[in-house]
Amino acid sequence: MTNDASLTSLTITKFEQTTTAASHPVQAAGKTNGFEIIWVEKGAGNCQIDQKRYAISNNVLICVQPGQQWKLHPSIPCQGLQIFLADVDPRNNMNGWEMTWVGNLVHLLAVCPVMEAEEPFAHNFRTVMAQISKEYDHQQASSMPIIQRYLDIILLYVSRQLGSFRTTNLSGKSKLVREFSMLVDSKFRDLKLVTQYASRLRISPNYLNEAVKSILGYPASHYIRNRIILEAKRKAIYSNESMKEIAYSLGFDNTAHFSKYFKNSSGMCFSTFKKEGNNIFETA
Repeated sequence: MTNDASLTSLTITKFEQTTTAASHPVQAAGKTNGFEIIWVEKGAGNCQIDQKRYAISNNVLICVQPGQQWKLHPSIPCQGLQIFLADVDPRNNMNGWEMTWVGNLVHLLAVCPVMEAEEPFAHNFRTVMAQISKEYDHQQASSMPIIQRYLDIILLYVSRQLGSFRTTNLSGKSKLVREFSMLVDSKFRDLKLVTQYASRLRISPNYLNEAVKSILGYPASHYIRNRIILEAKRKAIYSNESMKEIAYSLGFDNTAHFSKYFKNSSGMCFSTFKKEGNNIFETA
């Protein structure tokens, strides 16, 4: 295999999983630190992403974002391909293609994190995934540009099946929402208000709300709140931290305020969620 520095952030692995014993097809931990596309060519069962469960079967594409907890629960053996892109923080010297690809993927993930490919898309996915795997296994000097083109094609197929052509040339609002979502992901512990994010993005709060709502279907404040509560739920389930410790880590100085914030946002008090969290799932 050629040691191509441009491929260091990208890992492509064939996998076969027969049980839930391995919480992650490639890494031991269930929490991803990059963007992942898992192509389940054959198999059935369900996929857990944070507090949601999705049914999976043949020809299913699963997209996972950084920080998400996820696990496959096969009812019959699952096999396919996993594409992992590390170093997704824009501050980590991502090249232009990585920035664009990640931005497009963020946009599509807001629409549909798990998608069953219908014919003829399923045939197209199988063909392109096979080519990606072949090119990655026999890397040459031109392998990365070829793999990049195939990955762009995957996003185009996803976008086409979803009925919206939003890749490669994002609209102004789409680009803004992409920047907003990445900013929230890095700053939600410190920034809680739409005005704070609008100031960082150098736009008005009204325009930010309008842009987010036009793309995602809900205002910017809802997006910020959901990101904070998502992190609180992850910590409640996957860590041994107390409510006070979790509240402090999320930027709340007052535990009572955090408790009220959590209940108003999730419809459940924190202590109940922490006790029952592993058994609480939303079916998508």
